[in-house]
Amino acid sequence: MKIQIDISLVFGEKAALAVKKLGETESLAVPEENEDASGALPSGSGVYAFYDELRFIGISRSKHFYSPEIGAGAMALHGMDKSEPSSSSGEKENFKLDEELELQEFQDKFVIKSHQSPDQGFWISRRDGNINLLDGDTCSESPSRTSTIYGLVGTIRLLVGTYVIVITSRKQVGSFLGFPVYRLMSMRFLACNEALKFSSAQEKRDEAYFMSLLKTVESTPGLYYSYETDITLNLQRRCKLAEGWMSKPIWKQADPRYIWNRHLLEELIECKLDRFIIPLLQGNILNF
Repeated sequence: MKIQIDISLVFGEKAALAVKKLGETESLAVPEENEDASGALPSGSGVYAFYDELRFIGISRSKHFYSPEIGAGAMALHGMDKSEPSSSSGEKENFKLDEELELQEFQDKFVIKSHQSPDQGFWISRRDGNINLLDGDTCSESPSRTSTIYGLVGTIRLLVGTYVIVITSRKQVGSFLGFPVYRLMSMRFLACNEALKFSSAQEKRDEAYFMSLLKTVESTPGLYYSYETDITLNLQRRCKLAEGWMSKPIWKQADPRYIWNRHLLEELIECKLDRFIIPLLQGNILNF
């Protein structure tokens, strides 16, 4: 069974005319690979949609598109391009989160710091959950346990104690614009509730009940993230971003409407721990 779609009804008359012109080889010419065209387009194969500013003018399998009305060098959105992202000289370096963190457990605190930059990190009091930046006297003794974690989901304060949620395992499931995308596989709650010892019996029961509700977070399906780019914005919105946007912390790049752990990140944001803040997106990725 064949289904015919009137392109003019979907994209408009101009889009239909542009697609129609792709079949008219006498009115379209594709420059050679070594010819110069304005705009840095990605290398590699793919299907490209071309826009003059934000006006759709056609599609092509070539990196360059030429029209007698517009000329060469229109902007391309590479929806199927799988090449690695490239950065031109002079641009600000893209912001990147630490992929692996070291978790050190002490009797009175948890210490979380970067594997790549051990002097970058913070510690959380196990008594009241307060967050402090690392200093020279933070790790004067040896930790009782050391492990590797892959990011922070956030923090939450219940009736008595504070709980830090960390990522303990992940799985790479694909890429977005050449940047790896991971699915959160498991997490762990770090309890900072030493004050619970001095609470009443009723407060302890209430805390245990709220904690049982919080544990349901562990079974939340379909949580995705990237260490190198925001995955909450679609391609259309990314095209409108100002130059240097990707040099901002990833949580500032993201659309807050789609950050699953937005409220859990509030305390980390207040403490300006940008390189440890991972926006999570809940959804589903289908591989074809």
